Amino acid sequence: MSIQQERAQKKEKDSLVRRIGFGIAQAIYSRKNTWRGKILKAIVGFGVMLFYKKYKFMKDEIVDADIGFSAEELDAYQFPEENKK
Repeated sequence: MSIQQERAQKKEKDSLVRRIGFGIAQAIYSRKNTWRGKILKAIVGFGVMLFYKKYKFMKDEIVDADIGFSAEELDAYQFPEENKK
């Protein structure tokens, strides 16, 4: 297979992926509540939920450890100039 043929195949594949993605976005954000839109919303919602469960990039160790700070500690951290006096 030549380089030109590979480029043509890649371009066709990218175009198909783009059209599918655009179709899904249109169905999800359409004001009409069609059966196709409902199915696609459910599929995308399920995929997003799996993504968040897998990576958990919003997880915060400080919040999970329930570390708290007193008001004086927070003031000393936020306003160091005022606490030097």
